[in-house]
Amino acid sequence: MVKDEVDILQRSLEAALEWADKIFLIDHASTDGTWELMNDKFGDVSKIEIFGQITDDFQDGLRARAYNKFKHLADENDWWCRLDSDEFYIDDPRSFLANVGKQYDVVNCASFQYYFTEKDLAKYHVAPSLYRDGICVDSLKFYACNSSEARFVRHKNRKWQESFLWPEGKFPNLIWPKHIRLKHFQYRYPEQIQHRLDLRSANISDNQFNHEIRDDWSERIDSRQRINRTVGRMRSNQNWEERVVDSSKLLFDGNCEYVIQTEFLDPIRNPFQQILRSVIKKIMGRRL
Repeated sequence: MVKDEVDILQRSLEAALEWADKIFLIDHASTDGTWELMNDKFGDVSKIEIFGQITDDFQDGLRARAYNKFKHLADENDWWCRLDSDEFYIDDPRSFLANVGKQYDVVNCASFQYYFTEKDLAKYHVAPSLYRDGICVDSLKFYACNSSEARFVRHKNRKWQESFLWPEGKFPNLIWPKHIRLKHFQYRYPEQIQHRLDLRSANISDNQFNHEIRDDWSERIDSRQRINRTVGRMRSNQNWEERVVDSSKLLFDGNCEYVIQTEFLDPIRNPFQQILRSVIKKIMGRRL
């Protein structure tokens, strides 16, 4: 599901087509040409299904509409991926998932988050083309491995309610103890960053994107520490210049080995702890 990602969508889809059996696209009321790009470039690609456009207020569960329409195409034990348009996998998902134990239904990512730094800003002033139209994937070099979320779930042919983040899984939804690695390019160049902030600031009253518009965002970005996820003061009308990160706080991508810094990610509990947690969530009526 994408909104106003015309600058990077083509490149991310081309990368995903190398490993995905099928990609389902939802446009969330884009106004920048994303919808047109979907249809013009990928409308006739056999491995891509374009669900259509959704104009409802954003929530992660909107993806359920495409899942419930197309889930009959999946076989038992296939995997579903929640792919964002600015994510590129380091590990080949097909090879990685082939080694996941049969009792596990969920795989979390280790997100190598690339940031726009003062060094990138200097280069951008000279040659902005190095950061536009997906070229940022090659140009951005400073990152922190500081985020982890569920990215794959095993298909169980269950319904997905829009109020849930994922389709209903098979209890107790055990998480594989190893992370799959990906690169994340959410902050790419000044105009794109500003547009991203403006879109998210518009949803501040709906408690969406709190991580994006917190007042102390820059203070939480450092490759040498775990992100403090405590919700602080929210502030709209933020400026792209506040997203320029000090490169000395980050790691440099010099054809590195992309070592996962597990101490800075949300921990994956052992199976017993996961089962106990799932029991509590089930009693409370919550889902993955």
